[in-house]
Amino acid sequence: MTRFFCILRENMKYKQIIQNFKEDYKKEKEWSIIETDHYIFHYFKKYTSSLSVKKVAVIQEKSYAKILSFLSISDLNIKINYYIYPDEESKTRLMGNGTFGQSVYKDFSIHIVYNKKIKPVGSHEDTHLLSIKYGLATSFFAEGLAEVVDFNSVFMSKSRKYWLKKWIKKYNIENVSKFFTQDGWIDSPDDESAEFYTISMLFVKFLIDRFGIKSFLDFYKSINRGMSEEEIIDKLEKVYNIKYFLLICEWKNFLSNFLVIK
Repeated sequence: MTRFFCILRENMKYKQIIQNFKEDYKKEKEWSIIETDHYIFHYFKKYTSSLSVKKVAVIQEKSYAKILSFLSISDLNIKINYYIYPDEESKTRLMGNGTFGQSVYKDFSIHIVYNKKIKPVGSHEDTHLLSIKYGLATSFFAEGLAEVVDFNSVFMSKSRKYWLKKWIKKYNIENVSKFFTQDGWIDSPDDESAEFYTISMLFVKFLIDRFGIKSFLDFYKSINRGMSEEEIIDKLEKVYNIKYFLLICEWKNFLSNFLVIK
């Protein structure tokens, strides 16, 4: 546990930015709690039944085991505080941001909006926390990794192919590296998030499928959120022992094959 928090403090050099973030959820007295092997679930009995939370718990415990296996890491022996809000308004009131799902590195917590229509459960947010062992890579690769682990062929009610085609219509595949940096990712249009989550997922999937998970984790460990586009490309070339233009050529072929697969 001590080793984990040393890694966490080291990686927090590049501050996590959550718009309007606040910590009123820590002061809230109405939380009910259900505890499992790896989680402490916080929820409001008035809005969410204990049965629903137990169903979420089963999903998250399976996700936890899946992530450990995928990332080749051992049990951290520290529980994730998992906060379940009934709607965007309550989440905004207590943690400042109404986005459906977020992980907060500094207190090892996950915050989700959960109701009949919105259920952002699974491996994505948990991957962000558990992958801290390998560092805090730029969001392009962190989100891409989380999407690969939590892989869904449908995203926001549309196929991945649909979002990929939309991205390709607006952007040049060869210029994807401009989004590798933290600023490049943050500056990408909010209304194109589905396209960018898909493109980051596909790039990470390509690297893992082509070179293996170990090499990807070596690359992941070698980058951080303070790096420039050129520095990240240099790390790609060194870890994978391939010129970047050749890597992009292979990735373009990967995307072409992805688009024709039924």
